[in-house]
Amino acid sequence: MVEDNLYVNGKEVVIGELVVMKFASRFFLIYTLLLFLPFVLIYPQANYREGLTFLWHLLFWIIPIIIFHEGLHALVWVMLTLRWRDIKFGFHRQYLTFYTHCSVPLSKFVYFAGGIAPFIILSVLPTVYAFYNISFYWLSFAIFNAWTCAADLLMCYYILRLPKKSYILDHPKKLGYFVYRIQQKS
Repeated sequence: MVEDNLYVNGKEVVIGELVVMKFASRFFLIYTLLLFLPFVLIYPQANYREGLTFLWHLLFWIIPIIIFHEGLHALVWVMLTLRWRDIKFGFHRQYLTFYTHCSVPLSKFVYFAGGIAPFIILSVLPTVYAFYNISFYWLSFAIFNAWTCAADLLMCYYILRLPKKSYILDHPKKLGYFVYRIQQKS
């Protein structure tokens, strides 16, 4: 049981704003091309004006998307740890982003699962739906949401590179985390 162990080390990992911005812009461009080009080639008859409709609807979608996106992080972490009291929501003024913060260390798997959940639910599944139903509206929805997940995906990439038995504690003030390993109490 985790409570019977001692967390040691606590190496701080902070991802700089410039790194996130570079990754987000490259990811957005590549992801958009990877989805848009096959869609256009497979469905030349699709109604591409739906993309403009989505942009207009984004005025109404933006708040529910933010709430759902951050809620997905929390929901997955809580489902896998059963601890709502450790979850906090907020807004980073310096980054102009909303965030979900977990105040206890999570296993690499749990942290990764919570980090990737918004991308799967808000981008991958709408992409499948868009291709299945020939809907440029939902493809636009998927592309937009992939962009909102860029920092999460970058964090997930770094998490995957950690040793298997790592525990991750969300950084309370910055985009990053502390890495711990477990040592048995004597």
